[in-house]
Amino acid sequence: MSLAYQAQQIEDALNASFGAGAARVDLATEATGARRVFDITWTGPAGGQPQSVLTAVASSADVAVTQRALVTGAQAQGSVQAIRLYDGTATGTFELYVQVGGQEYTTRQLAFDASAATVREALLASTNDAGESLLSTGASLAVALIDTGTADAAWQVTFGGALLNTDVPTMQGLITSVVSAPDAQLVLEALGTTTQARQVLDFSDAGPVVRLSVAGSDQVSALVETASLDAATLKAALVSLDRIGGADAITVRAGDAANTYVIDYAGVWADRAVPELRVHQVQSFDLSLAGTRADALAYRIAGDDDFSADIDLSVLTDDAVLDAVQALLATANDVAPETIAVSWRNAATHRLDVTVLGALAGATIPSFELLLSRQDQVKASELLIGATNVSASIGSAAAGATLASGELAMVVTETEDGDIAYALNASGTAGLTGFGGDVSLSASASLAVNAMGQAISVTVPTGVSTSKTVTFADGLARSELTITNGNLTVAGLGTLGGDLKLITTQSEASGITTTDVRIGVINAEGELTLGGAEAELSAGTAGIVLRHEQTAAGAVTTRYAVEAGGNISITAGASGTGIALTATDLRVGYNRWGADLAMDVETPSDVFQLDLIDNETRLSGQMTATVAGALEISGQLFIENREDQTVVLEDGTTVATDQLILGGQDISIEMGPDGAALSLTDVDVAMVLATSRADNTKQWLTLQGSLGGASIAGNQLARINSAEIQINRALSGGTFAAATDTVIDWDAAPLAIALTPTEITTFAMDDHTFVMPIDAVLEVGGARLSGAFTVSYDATADAWSVVTDPAKGCLSDSGQVEPMSDLSQ
Repeated sequence: MSLAYQAQQIEDALNASFGAGAARVDLATEATGARRVFDITWTGPAGGQPQSVLTAVASSADVAVTQRALVTGAQAQGSVQAIRLYDGTATGTFELYVQVGGQEYTTRQLAFDASAATVREALLASTNDAGESLLSTGASLAVALIDTGTADAAWQVTFGGALLNTDVPTMQGLITSVVSAPDAQLVLEALGTTTQARQVLDFSDAGPVVRLSVAGSDQVSALVETASLDAATLKAALVSLDRIGGADAITVRAGDAANTYVIDYAGVWADRAVPELRVHQVQSFDLSLAGTRADALAYRIAGDDDFSADIDLSVLTDDAVLDAVQALLATANDVAPETIAVSWRNAATHRLDVTVLGALAGATIPSFELLLSRQDQVKASELLIGATNVSASIGSAAAGATLASGELAMVVTETEDGDIAYALNASGTAGLTGFGGDVSLSASASLAVNAMGQAISVTVPTGVSTSKTVTFADGLARSELTITNGNLTVAGLGTLGGDLKLITTQSEASGITTTDVRIGVINAEGELTLGGAEAELSAGTAGIVLRHEQTAAGAVTTRYAVEAGGNISITAGASGTGIALTATDLRVGYNRWGADLAMDVETPSDVFQLDLIDNETRLSGQMTATVAGALEISGQLFIENREDQTVVLEDGTTVATDQLILGGQDISIEMGPDGAALSLTDVDVAMVLATSRADNTKQWLTLQGSLGGASIAGNQLARINSAEIQINRALSGGTFAAATDTVIDWDAAPLAIALTPTEITTFAMDDHTFVMPIDAVLEVGGARLSGAFTVSYDATADAWSVVTDPAKGCLSDSGQVEPMSDLSQ
């Protein structure tokens, strides 16, 4: 056994016992022949830490094992990287590239579900152009598979050895093959071992257009439209493929389930395994503007906010355009260009198709959205059009902004190549279409469109004695709707008014037409009802985002979100409701987008930044809330409302309630006469006031929080290890009811409240309670009570009680357990 091999075996054993990357074993300089001396260096989390003496047990009485020295080393500083290509559901391969010392080392092909040991071996065995391995550089590394059971699974690579204290450039990966079928499910029912075999194709979730192929062949069928697909059409597409073997080789019939087809093989396929059928994703793009191919193209992956820089198409031939789009999609998806085919569906109408080929057949390529532009030189001749009582729109027929009862000035001209170009200004009453009763707009507005490709300033008659000027300072393509004195009404929120800027964009991908509308507001004002409170906004700014998605079949999905800030006055809690609010410096958040949302919205003068939690319905800011006539909560709070929520009472009955939720971090709570009995600080708290929908005199209050400081009846807590407050009480007339009144059993249906996107408080109390479990020091007069105890409040007696926890012990300065009570003022 070689010394190097033995060193590696010792290193592997240590890392198996203490964790990947915990130790490195090197051959000592004085190791020769039978004298085998090894240096063990602790790295990773164990680096720089005191280590116990290792004990080695020899397997032979003739072998003596001793430890020469124990030296505390420095913590390893090797580079740690994550490879996020792990997928236990996909079949395919990829390669990794590592840059070390100016050399690039390439691994063999790895499977998406490779083990950590396999990835480590492949990285160490990776070679450069000279055939030298990464291992030969003296590098060592540890690989661990961090599998969370979600799409976040990754291999974590920790570099060591010669790469300690070295900044290893980020590894690169190239996907070399992927096999999956997102647009149609292929089920192999039988292999052709005797006379016949069968496959089933399911097109239930297929896109509007697909292509077909046979495994092992780059040939693909013509386009197949799934909406009009039948057995004869499918058979014709399959028979066109060379490897099928002609019309006599297969029969195709409709399956028992909708949108499924059964393919039976016979003839030339008798006694043979049938070929695997593949369905190829096809995405179609239209590069035309006003019947002519666009001069420039920008793109973005569907869902992204920003488009890429323009790609100049004006100097490219039709074939060169296909090459440019192919290179673009291959680069964006980090795949080989030959795995993506781009072809003209009709070059005359400038429509092209993108198909995934070869080993990537069936792979899901992100949908792309295109932004097209064209500029033409304009002839001197112009047609002037002026009119009143006109209508106009921005967006699509299904969704966007409208202009009615307007005054129009329009300039139309012919370009040098015979096309028509125009520019216009119009003013009238603005509105929205496509968002039903969710969002509506009523405002005075002006529409400006420049599709001429040049600056212009022309006065156009609009009536016998009226005129309007069409003015643009440059030739940029524009479509802008500027709104003043507008009112925007949002269902469930209220009405916002002010000066608005509205921008609408439209895109089409995978058969879905998406219309986005962004509205920025300045000088905002309005009456809002949100979170159980009525708020009045003035001198504010706001951002509103809307999205309308429509499939080819006509199915419509709408999303919207609103955020506003400014001078907001708030009132909440009429007499008897149990809560009263005063507040300043507030923010309104109303999110029905379906996800957390961070987005910039242009206003007439600036940019408004939206930052909303999924399904948020909140007022937040500096508030003071008086609860049940006894608690005063103040600080940076939020308040929201949840309607028609069913709760379970401790007697097992259920009640439909409306819930007013209040929460915050680092706030203060006061209770008692003039706030003297209880004073809590640095509190992270969540509270819910539940009111019966059938009888609004029936209410329940629940509060839960952790605190950093407290004073109880003038007695101070010190050296706090942990401290909480828990309240679960019924209310009567807006104040605490008797302790015998039935309360909510949250343990039967726990309630989760998000204080932040990452901090969640969950209610699970199942009976009447008003206590503070504490592990701290309580100073009472000249005595000090330390340990674990519970502070309880008796509302009837207006008294606090301190009860020690015998299990943990609670000692006074005299060393005795001393339960104390009656700390009321």
